[in-house]
Amino acid sequence: MPRRNFRASEEGRWTRSVLWTVGGLALGGLIAAVLGIVVLWVHPAVRSARSPLRAVVLSDLTVYYVRSSPLAAEVTKHASEVQREWHRVLDTLGVARAEIRVPIHVYLCADLDELATATSARLAGEGVQLGSVDLLWGQPLATPLSRLACSLAFGRPGNPVLRRGLPLYVTDPSRPWAAEAQAWSSPPPWSVLWERAEQLLPPDPFDRLYFVINAPWGSAAPSLELIRAILQVPSELPATGLGRMWESMAGALAQWAVATRGRHGIEAMWQATSWQSAAAALGLDTQAMREALDAFAAEALAQSPRSAYLRGVTHLFQGHARAALEELQGVPSDESADLVGLALFALGDPAAAAAAWEASRPGVLLSIAQSLAGAPHLEDGRFLAVGAPTTAAPSLRAARQAVERTLDLWELSEQILPDRVVFYFVSAAPSVTVPPGVVWVAGSPEVMPALGVRVVLDLITPYGLPAYKTFIEGLVLHLAWPDRDFRTEAANVMRSNQWVPLSQPLFGVYPLPVAEAQAGALVRFIADKYGNRAVRDLWSRLADGASVFSAVEQVLGLRLSDFEQTLQAWVRQP
Repeated sequence: MPRRNFRASEEGRWTRSVLWTVGGLALGGLIAAVLGIVVLWVHPAVRSARSPLRAVVLSDLTVYYVRSSPLAAEVTKHASEVQREWHRVLDTLGVARAEIRVPIHVYLCADLDELATATSARLAGEGVQLGSVDLLWGQPLATPLSRLACSLAFGRPGNPVLRRGLPLYVTDPSRPWAAEAQAWSSPPPWSVLWERAEQLLPPDPFDRLYFVINAPWGSAAPSLELIRAILQVPSELPATGLGRMWESMAGALAQWAVATRGRHGIEAMWQATSWQSAAAALGLDTQAMREALDAFAAEALAQSPRSAYLRGVTHLFQGHARAALEELQGVPSDESADLVGLALFALGDPAAAAAAWEASRPGVLLSIAQSLAGAPHLEDGRFLAVGAPTTAAPSLRAARQAVERTLDLWELSEQILPDRVVFYFVSAAPSVTVPPGVVWVAGSPEVMPALGVRVVLDLITPYGLPAYKTFIEGLVLHLAWPDRDFRTEAANVMRSNQWVPLSQPLFGVYPLPVAEAQAGALVRFIADKYGNRAVRDLWSRLADGASVFSAVEQVLGLRLSDFEQTLQAWVRQP
């Protein structure tokens, strides 16, 4: 073949190779461009069209809402209000807007159903962004926004006290938090709150919801089952009302930090893991910090124009309803009517309480008071049953005797009891805060002795009951029904091979007859063999946070396994 023809053939093959390569690259680029358009534009647009959420974009935050929500008609107005409140929260905390370096995503919901819808859409779509928060319209906007601001500016909270206290204070900075804390207790037990905050502060499911779902340090999106479980926890104060005291103290600590320590102090206390580390972070020892807080709270109460009202609250929720009424005599009726009604209700006069509440407290308590206004009363000393059947007189007497046995065990007098212990018979116990001594009976009168014992146990353990429920329930059973033969009941449990180790939870897990037999036998055995002093000491150790293992060893001198063998031997005795 001539060389010229060979060279022409080679040049042709090279040209075709170049053309194929260029064509392949062009085709690949076209495919990539199409895929890019689909991924970056078409798919998000389709997903956005299918999403139940819509958005309003503002200068420094984006507000999402459910498109079918009743809030949609005025969502721009609502979004502007959210933005104003966000700016106020940052200003109150001393956080510069430039410190927040992530986009803020606010999910505005009209109710819990919309919250579930929004959460589902987030988990199925974009996931949870770093700066996300859920808001329920109608609730204070500043509370969840404060959690978001503190988390982004200060990081992970080291303690529950400021985690709860700062949102409380920022939501209502004009409320006299420190004065309230001083009115409740002089001086307030600051260190106790730090040590037992999880136990003492009333549950707040939205606090937990934020730190499970939205906290920026979360590693993975939670399941919808977990979210539902969180939202099913009622957001309410304990029945004794002491939850209000602990919340006042948490708000007072935040108020003190904001007023006296500034931005650095707020962050230091937010991150502190203990009372001691909080003081050290502020350059103080614990004594100096306590004295500073005491002085701040005492001055706040002395200067508060509502000092008489606050003292009335204190008297009422410490069980002194008559003293509360005397304190409130000089307080304007429009301000005191709610408390006056509660005091009258605590004294067993639902008719007078209803009259006081008619203009101030619409709701379940007013309805209950009105329904019981003409109900029959049974009386036994300071003990009263309202709305009870006439056959309840023996149960009321048994309740009084159970309370007396409980006081005798602790070597206390009736002076610690509320002015009245009133058993109100209702169809269902409401989830509302009432003074101590107000007891709801939603079942048979036969439960009254146990309810009376619980009144005393709450009074002698104001910082929270022990976590070991078997001992609590066993003590209630032992004191409420001294003639009940728990030893024989426990022996029957053993013979049927149903005995449950004492280290395991009984109530709510195993059948009630098994749980009651073992718990009652446990406390009856300790009282008979070791005496009431051992019962009191064991209660105190458990209430202080000791485990059942260490408490039994410290008080009874036995390992739990050895003690359980001794208990079983006692149960087996004829």
